[in-house]
Amino acid sequence: MSDHRHLIDNILVPHTVFQVALERLEQCYSYVKGGASEPVCIAIIGESRTGKTRCADAFRRKYPALRTDDGIQCPVLHIVVPSKPTVKSLAELILESLGAADWDRGTETSKTIRLVKLMRACGVVALVLDEFHHFYDKGSHRVQFLVSDWLKNLIGATNVALFVSGLPSLQFVIDQNEQLAGRFSSPIRMPRFDWLQDEQRSEWLAILGAFTDSIRTKFDMPDLGEDGLALRMYCATGGLMGYLTTTLRQAVWNAVDTDSSVITLDDIRVAHESAIWSKEALAHLPNPFDRSLQVYPSPELIERTKLIGTPKPVVPIKQRKAKVIGAVTAGTVLAT
Repeated sequence: MSDHRHLIDNILVPHTVFQVALERLEQCYSYVKGGASEPVCIAIIGESRTGKTRCADAFRRKYPALRTDDGIQCPVLHIVVPSKPTVKSLAELILESLGAADWDRGTETSKTIRLVKLMRACGVVALVLDEFHHFYDKGSHRVQFLVSDWLKNLIGATNVALFVSGLPSLQFVIDQNEQLAGRFSSPIRMPRFDWLQDEQRSEWLAILGAFTDSIRTKFDMPDLGEDGLALRMYCATGGLMGYLTTTLRQAVWNAVDTDSSVITLDDIRVAHESAIWSKEALAHLPNPFDRSLQVYPSPELIERTKLIGTPKPVVPIKQRKAKVIGAVTAGTVLAT
């Protein structure tokens, strides 16, 4: 059963916003591919685990890189932006991704010149930058303006489509560079699902039904889209696609490792406990997989459920003055 381990990764459920996003990316790609008069840019914005990266990856897979007699052809170049990027680090990362042997050689100017030539030679049509919010430093509340300006000049020189994705803070990066902002069309917003919104609840049920159908080709399992279980899955994941896929992936892994052809509700509960990073983040919620619990979608429960996946507030560490014992300083004592 080892070939089933990647079952969840190979399931793509294109809900409405996801499908709209792919269609808009495809429109821009076709425009540039057909000979664009100017670059086009789109931002995909959303909380963590709403499916931004999955969307960008699904688009990239439609246009895989190919090795030809003339070298690598890479129509869609996907880059994960490093933390606190610089012109040097980003230029080197893109050069390396395109297979440049001397990606770390030369000045920023010479790297940029080589990068423009290489992107043209490799037939790059779209540049996809994931984690674009790294251009914004939350600590100092400053935008890496030099890097964003360099990026604006790069896409101007290569005339490619630019697709960026990341957390909502990426809007600061675009807004603070007037010329870059002028190239962007309206952003695509990837929301978490809201059970209290009829249309979104219907989409959530359809997504669970699609996962059920796909998983049942390999395993016996309950219908995730059944009303009662669908609400439990929502309360377990906060309506976040990332947590849903992670939970189901873990359930499949556990079934594979135990050579089981059945995935039960208890198996999903165990998988969920392994898939969620912080148990404390769920302490304010009832256990959605408790069979004795009647789960009712009250507004209060749904609002608390929406806290899943949100960052916990940072409690500052207070410092007490050092005590002096004779001539020896005891040092600064940290206290919460």
